[in-house]
Amino acid sequence: MRVKNIGTSADNQFVKLEVRLAGTNGALLAETTNLSGFRSTGISLTPTGNNVVADEASAEIWIWLTLAGPDKTVADRTVRLETSFSFTEGTVSGDTAAVRGSSFTIAINNPPVVQDFTWTPANPQYGQEITFTPGTVSDPDGDAIVYSRWDFGEGADPRYVERNGPPQEAKTKYP
Repeated sequence: MRVKNIGTSADNQFVKLEVRLAGTNGALLAETTNLSGFRSTGISLTPTGNNVVADEASAEIWIWLTLAGPDKTVADRTVRLETSFSFTEGTVSGDTAAVRGSSFTIAINNPPVVQDFTWTPANPQYGQEITFTPGTVSDPDGDAIVYSRWDFGEGADPRYVERNGPPQEAKTKYP
C-alpha cells in the first residue's frame, strides 16, 4: 500500500490506522496508533471483539488513515482505502481446534499500474533537461494501459505529459 500526503502542509502526518467493516461507521476490527513508519513486513494492529467473520466468508473493509497537523492535533480529514479480505482457518502446532482469523489477506481492489522508469542524467543540476524513459509497465488486473500521464509539476506550477496508451519517453527541466 502506498499513500501520499497531498495536503497543503508537509508537516501533516499519519497518527492512526483503523480497519473497519464497510460503512460510514462500520464495526472497528483493528487499530493502531503506533505508526512509526510503514514497513514491508506490515503494521501490527490491535484486534477488537468485532473481528468475527463467518466460516468461509469474505467481507468488504475500509482502511482509515487519520492525519494530524503540524500542531499534532487530529486534522479533519482521513484517507479511506476500500478493500476486501479473506481469511483462512488452520490449527496451531499442538492444538487440535481450528483457529479462526489466523491469517488475513488484504487485496486492494483495482490496484494501481506498476511502472518502472529510468532518467538521465542521473544527478541533474538546476535548469538541466531530464529525460524519463519508461521501462516495464503492467496492470495487476491485466487490463490494457489506455492512458498515461507524467506529472512533473509541484503546487502552482503544473507540468505534465499525457497521452492515450502506455507511457512514452518524456522530458522536463529540473526543477
